[in-house]
Amino acid sequence: MKLKKISLKKKKLLLMAVCMLAAGICYSCSVAASDGSGRSEGPVELLLAEEAGTPEASGEARREDQEDQEAQEASLDRVPEAYAQETGTEAVQPEEACIYVHVCGSVERPGVYELSAGSRVYEAVEAAGGFAEEASVDFLNLAMEAGDGMKIEVPTVSQAEQWRADGITGMTSDKRPAAASPAVVNLNTAALEELMTLKGIGQSRAEDIIRYREANGPFRSIEDVMKVPGIKEGAFEKIKDSISV
Repeated sequence: MKLKKISLKKKKLLLMAVCMLAAGICYSCSVAASDGSGRSEGPVELLLAEEAGTPEASGEARREDQEDQEAQEASLDRVPEAYAQETGTEAVQPEEACIYVHVCGSVERPGVYELSAGSRVYEAVEAAGGFAEEASVDFLNLAMEAGDGMKIEVPTVSQAEQWRADGITGMTSDKRPAAASPAVVNLNTAALEELMTLKGIGQSRAEDIIRYREANGPFRSIEDVMKVPGIKEGAFEKIKDSISV
């Protein structure tokens, strides 16, 4: 009887030990699957966390996208230069067209001035320092577009009265009296600036004209200008009505 009691007591102890061991194993598994705060994450939560990513990862992705976009824009800007290097040509830069006008008469600084194409008469007068004290400020049409090679002569008050008596009433959009007609340039006496007012005649060509007359004497006819290197029949046709000898 005593042996049976001892055997029963051993069985109970063994059963308790097995239960405690099983409980310990289950607890260890539960801790390993938790997120550190004691809460286990299910499959859905883990998937959402992977898709959302960390804030640092999202910021890094945005920076990489921005850098890629800037690199693409920079490469597009370099296309014309790269093409020019491959073809051995220079990239064409637009040049602003300009005109030359001769402003004289009753202005502060008479002379030849370079203006942007499309400039108005008032801008030419401003380039020459503005009206002189005795100028007739309302005789010319100041809003009229200035043309290349134009001579703009500002009259005094007394000159304006005389011109009106002669039937000259200032400039209109379709009529240019002597006060603002294209200048007639004397090839034998004109200075460099006056020659540059001729259509198609730049500084280098004007210098050629002066060198020619210094070496060969005065021009005997306007056709003689075609003897100047670089001035052929086409160029002569453009200036023949604006030159004299």
